[in-house]
Amino acid sequence: MARELPPKLAGSRRLSAPPPLELCCLVFPEEGPGVGETRDGYLFLAIERRPQGKREFLLAVQLLTEEEYGRRRPELDGLGEKQALLVGLGTLGGDIAVELAKAGLGELELLDFDGFEVGNMVRHRLGIEFAGFAKARALAIAARRANPFCRTAATEVQLGAVEWSSESPLAQLAKAVEAADVVVEASGSHQIAQLVARVCAEQGKPMVATWLTEGFWGAEIVRIRPGETICWSCFVEAQRDSDALTAESGPPSQVVAQGCSHPTTAGAGFDAVEAAALATRLVVQTLGPEGGYPDCEWDHAVLNFRRDPTDPEHRRIATEVLEGRDDCERCQAPVGSGAPPSKTS
Repeated sequence: MARELPPKLAGSRRLSAPPPLELCCLVFPEEGPGVGETRDGYLFLAIERRPQGKREFLLAVQLLTEEEYGRRRPELDGLGEKQALLVGLGTLGGDIAVELAKAGLGELELLDFDGFEVGNMVRHRLGIEFAGFAKARALAIAARRANPFCRTAATEVQLGAVEWSSESPLAQLAKAVEAADVVVEASGSHQIAQLVARVCAEQGKPMVATWLTEGFWGAEIVRIRPGETICWSCFVEAQRDSDALTAESGPPSQVVAQGCSHPTTAGAGFDAVEAAALATRLVVQTLGPEGGYPDCEWDHAVLNFRRDPTDPEHRRIATEVLEGRDDCERCQAPVGSGAPPSKTS
């Protein structure tokens, strides 16, 4: 039976009584939650009566529980107890945030100070409905939509800012790193990567950094684990001295770097997606899920999107192990591990 409108609204020209709606619930046995098991399934038949006739439709009931959500990714069991901090929510960071949530991560803190502009849509995970939103808040929503059991926190702070109202950006970063099991750096800024790496080293937290080269011709993903791998400073030095792999860059861009409200570089979104997927996998492997998802045997990977796999100069995908240097106190490496990076294809 349809409910009658209150007397005050009965004469309204804009409101009318809702059409009568009848519901019939059908209960039937269905297989689940495991193979060979049976549980009750529910289906509703709805009949809506309108002046122009009646309309009939079915409403299916779907089970949404954390246990049910995890049945499709058993190798990732245990991620619900882990927390990650993601610094930089642009092309790479946006994809990594949502994919980590879908993987079953328990808690995700998203740190960025910028807003989302319509021009970002050409290669960003967010859509036009988030235009004008702060990226951190928008991706917190997107991550929860992908996995309602992932707790998300948005931190809008500009690292390196010289003025602030209360707590300094560095103090906020240090607090966020302390709470995280792994830190993901995807800002695309060498200065921010250096800062995040320093805080991670001070607190003994692993960091996975990723970036795209000029024109999105290539991408790099690197994992720094204090006491186990080379430190960030030594890694940068190794690349400068050509002792470590480096992804190929395209020709200098003609686009002026003005910030996210204007184009900063040219590049294809599908290339960025490939790099984000590899970075997400490395983050999960670093967390070590109890379900047994295997770890990788490398710490640094370069992707050269425009090269043949057999190219002798720039391989399509190349990886290397980043062993600590015994002559560097920051590496905190055991004596005798100062070998150069071990390269593999």
